[in-house]
This record gives sequence, structure tokens and C-alpha cells, in this order.
Amino acid sequence: MFEAVQPLLAADRVVYAPDTPGYGDSDAPPAQPALEDYADAIGRWIATLGEPVDLLGYHTGAAIAVEVAHRHPDRVRRLMLVSVPVFPDATKARLRSAPPAVVREDGAHLLEMWRSTLSVRPAGQSLAQVARTVADKQAPAHSEWAIRALVDYPLLERLGAVAQPTLIVRPKDSLWEGTAEAAKLVPRATLVERPEWGYGLFDAAPDAIATLVREYLDAPPPAR
Repeated sequence: MFEAVQPLLAADRVVYAPDTPGYGDSDAPPAQPALEDYADAIGRWIATLGEPVDLLGYHTGAAIAVEVAHRHPDRVRRLMLVSVPVFPDATKARLRSAPPAVVREDGAHLLEMWRSTLSVRPAGQSLAQVARTVADKQAPAHSEWAIRALVDYPLLERLGAVAQPTLIVRPKDSLWEGTAEAAKLVPRATLVERPEWGYGLFDAAPDAIATLVREYLDAPPPAR
């Protein structure tokens, strides 16, 4: 997801993109974790770096970043949250009851995944990047664990207790309303609305995102 923007940010700072446990090249936990478990794994990894970090999270990663900052405040200087997953109750109920992904012998699930991803493809995202996204979605049977952990996480409560300066980026996607709600709760939030961005924004607008992040991190933090 961060492949295009990472080298742009790395021009003048050290940039890491760790895999969440059970995703990418990271080993899966033995059973369904709570979102706090994901945050502790990231927190332990940050501790190995020997210094605090600025933490950027997108969607589920935004909630994990909030929990990392809550549980390990000495390890996080600033937060950057993109598309904050504040869900209405109906969405939470649907996600709780959603069946596991089905792998079909004829490969029809791959075509469904391709069409779904292509339907929200932004201008500027190449077909190769769409193909990479579809490949990344082909996780094992526990691929829904993170989103299910998110549904049971007290995100609204945690957002109101965030102590770090926080940049909240609001692209025009299914979390447009939820992200606005989140921005009202975070005490030291800077809200940036980008309705021209949507799904695939890190592929479609890496230069603009890198500029936004760099300007935020280089500026003095907002007052308490």
C-alpha cells in the first residue's frame, strides 16, 4: 500500500512499513487477536528501534495507531490517521456476521476480487498496482481477523483520549463521515479534507501525500 509514497518520504527521514501480524510476510497469531494485541505487537517492534516514531495508519491501521499511542505514549510523537474507521452500528453488525472469505475451485472469487478493486480504481493508479492490491487481498483464512478486532474496539473512547498531535486526512471514501466524526473527538487534531482522493490514494497521489506528511511533521506541533 505504501510502496509508492515510502521512498518519497525516505528522502529526508527513516521510514518503516511493518506488516501487521498475520498479513504480508508476518506470521499469524495462533487465534483471533483483539485490536490491542495488534497494537502491542507494533509497540514491541517500535521499542526495538530505540527512539520514538511518528506513526501513520490507514483505515484499520489508523485504529491500531491510536491504540499504540494510547498504550505506549512514550514511543509515539505524532499520529497521522487516514480514513478513520468510525463505523455506524449497522456496519458493525454486518461485519460481525460476515462469513469467512470463500476460495472457489474455479477461481471465480479472484474475478470478483478483481472487479471489486477495479470499481474503485482512482485516476493515476496503474493496472499493475491494481493487480498488486488484488494479490495482497489473497490472504489466508484469517484475513478477516483485523476487521473483526476493529469492530469490538472502543475507538470513539480512545480518540477522545489521544494526547499526541494528530493529523487526520479525510479522503472521499466510505469513511468520509466517520473520519469527520473522529476529527471532532481528537483533542489536538488537524483535519485536512481531500475529496479528490479516494480508494488507492497512496498509489494515485504519492507526491501530494508525501508533501502533506512532510509539512505536518516539519511544522511545530499544535499547542495543547
